[in-house]
Amino acid sequence: MGVRKHLIMRSFIAKSGSFAGVGFTRKDMYNMCSRERRRLLFDGDATIAIRIMENRKKRDPEFFYEYDLEKEGRLKHMFWCDCQSRRDYQDYGDVLVFDSTYKMNKYKMPFVPFVGLNNHRRTTVFGCAILSSETEETYVWLLKTFLKAMCQENPKAVITDPDAAMINAISELFSGVSHYGEMTIVDMIMHYDNAIVRLRENEAHDDCTASQTTPVPITNFRELEVGDANVFTSAVFYILQNELSNIGGIEILERM
Repeated sequence: MGVRKHLIMRSFIAKSGSFAGVGFTRKDMYNMCSRERRRLLFDGDATIAIRIMENRKKRDPEFFYEYDLEKEGRLKHMFWCDCQSRRDYQDYGDVLVFDSTYKMNKYKMPFVPFVGLNNHRRTTVFGCAILSSETEETYVWLLKTFLKAMCQENPKAVITDPDAAMINAISELFSGVSHYGEMTIVDMIMHYDNAIVRLRENEAHDDCTASQTTPVPITNFRELEVGDANVFTSAVFYILQNELSNIGGIEILERM
């Protein structure tokens, strides 16, 4: 799952109370991890990656993935997102940010995360893809697959890098829409999962904090601030509060 071996060993020692109580040495654990890694990759990295996706789909019917293979059977493209990412896109997908600058796997295949901002103004992930090339045809496949996963809901704006092939694909599909060390594909999927867990832990913490705290009014427009505090998260409220503090001479003509 992408956890470093020394942290795994530390966890075993903590649970058993002593190094002697673990029942195996650090070298034993490293050798076991190496054997397991070779076993996982015996059938081919891409085959294992696809099998992982198939198993996730069985556990979660709302999990989405699609892939394309070369004639020789090598992985050409793959896109995936889970049910939470799909729901997040429905809530926060007005602005979509993505690029293909990350080549995190050992095959130098571009890794493309699709992200946005949630209501706490933190990064939320809508899905990701592995590509074999950065041609216009590839990006068209990617964006069509992304829209399929998101029920054909276009974003209102897209922010991306200035790659010409990507821009052309965006123009075609979104008409009118204003480094880590080298890894195997399986490694990269696991690291992506770990990042998703951390992001969602942060979001849960922010939700909890927002539900248990109320921002303090500090401007001359107390009624507006109190109303805003009941509607917006703290991150958004403080932006509005700052705007209110810079406004002078406003008069409330009607109260709801």
